[in-house]
This record gives sequence, structure tokens and C-alpha cells, in this order.
Amino acid sequence: LTNAHETAAPAHAASAISAAAHAFLATTNVQAQLEELVTELAAATGATRVSNQAETRDYFSLAAGTVRAQLAALLTSLNEFRGYLQSQGGGNTGATWVGLASAITGTPHGIALGTVQQAFVELLGHLNSHLTVLVGAHTASQIATSDQGWMTGSTLHTQLGMLPTRLASYAIGQAGARKVGQEGYETTTNGKTTTVPYGTLHEALTDLVAAIANHRGQAGASCDHDALYARKTFQHEATVNGNNTLWVSSHWVPHANGPPPVTAYYKDSDGHWVLFGTGVHRDHLTLVWNDDAQFIEWRLTVLNDHTDAIQVRLIVHDVIG
Repeated sequence: LTNAHETAAPAHAASAISAAAHAFLATTNVQAQLEELVTELAAATGATRVSNQAETRDYFSLAAGTVRAQLAALLTSLNEFRGYLQSQGGGNTGATWVGLASAITGTPHGIALGTVQQAFVELLGHLNSHLTVLVGAHTASQIATSDQGWMTGSTLHTQLGMLPTRLASYAIGQAGARKVGQEGYETTTNGKTTTVPYGTLHEALTDLVAAIANHRGQAGASCDHDALYARKTFQHEATVNGNNTLWVSSHWVPHANGPPPVTAYYKDSDGHWVLFGTGVHRDHLTLVWNDDAQFIEWRLTVLNDHTDAIQVRLIVHDVIG
């Protein structure tokens, strides 16, 4: 009988096997609990019946519980995060929530470890500080340049270094004045204006020479200048011996015009001509215009009452205007 019972299929019905109630299973036999379990699972999603351990991370943590409860907590955290970003103004300020992987080193400035927002603030501060430095922000050797004619080199320092040598190389006939600019100017005297326009020094000098040439060509009441203009009529060089008189008789001028102005020089011990004027500008040397009534003319006399001979240069001027 026992053997027949144990080998029977099925030997016992599930309803004949008792089981203790547990959790939401309230029945007390295996058959009933199986049916109850199927009913409960069919009536609710599986996530509410599957538990999970706690999960901990740097910014968010999940407490132990069912998978459904953890998913709900995670969704709540995501919604809170999105709501915070929207509340910051100016769109989503994710830069305040995204951190740098590490500090950024650099010279002369670096970026400290922190959020992307902090890094931007620090970087902007460095840029503004640099841009407001008006003197010494960069050395000339750090400023890149391209070639400009004879000014060649990759940096401003190199090109500026060429200027002294280049300018020093300009001499008479090498057009140095064409390489030097001037701002232009004008001056007004007694209602008459002279203007030199903006350009090179060469152009300014050309304009001045043209103005002077035009000035020289005018005389009398119709001229556009108020002062008299003196023009060289002859130049004479001679040696006046000691205690002697030199008559410059070959350069008489008409008596009616009066004596013309004369510019005189003497040669010093170094061989330089030194201006001494029309009077006693050096000891023992005197210039005198003599009225020669016989010829109705003037003639120049140089008096030397010194024992040494004196070399003189005499430049007589005519007056125009």
C-alpha cells in the first residue's frame, strides 16, 4: 500500500500540501498560494514585486526597495533637476552643473577645478583684465607682423629694430625726406595764410620752396608780402692786412638808392667763416659804406687797425619790394 501510494502519479494534489501564509500570500496550501500568486501578478506590474538594493552615486542615491519605487524616485529627481535648470533664467544653465574633469594649468593663468560656469567666469575675468591694460600688455616680440616693403620680419620687435639702421642709411640724394611724414600745418600772419598740406617731409619742403620762389618773383606795391626781400648781388673775399684799409671799389652801387645791406664774415683760427655783421663785431675790424660824391655812388671800405691780417668774406644784397 505504501509503495503504491508513493509511486502513484500524482501521489498528492497540491491542495493537499499545506503552506504557511507569507507576505501578500494569505492562503495555507500550495495550490491556493500558486493560484493567489498568479492572480496577484496578473493584477499588478512585475516592477512592484521585484525588489532591489540601495544604489549610491556622487549626486544621486536610491534607497533599497522595489524596482518601481526606485524608478519613481529617479524620475522625480530628473524632473526636479530640469525644473531647477529652467528656473535659472537665460535658458538652461547646465554649465553650473557640469564639472571639469581636472584643473587646467597655464601661464600666466590657469583654471581651477570647479564647474564649467566657474571656468567661464574665471576665463572672462582674465580676458577683461588683459584687454584693459593699455601699456605693457604685450612685448613687441609677441606681436606678429607681415612684411611691409623693406620692413621684414615676423614680429613687431624685429621690424622696429630695422628703423634706426634704415633711417641712418638715408643721406643727401637718397630720398630720406620722402620716407618721413609730417602732419601738415598752416600759419596766418597779418591776414595772409601759408599752408603746407599733410604729406612727406620732401613734399613739405617742395611746397615751401615753391612759395619762396613765388615770393621772390614779386616786387613793389602789388607783392603779397609786407617785409622787404634781400637778394645777393655779389660776393667778395679778400685779406685785410694789419693796420690797413681795403676798398671794395669794383662793386659800387648807384648813389640814389642808398647803401645796400652787407653780410660779412671773418675766418677764425680753425678755418671757419664766422659771421660778424655790418659793424664792429670783431676787435679792430670795421665795415663802412663811403659816399663817393665824385661818382655819385657808394663803395665799401673795410678797416683793420690790428697788426694781424684778417681774411674777410663780404656778401652785398640788393633789396626787392
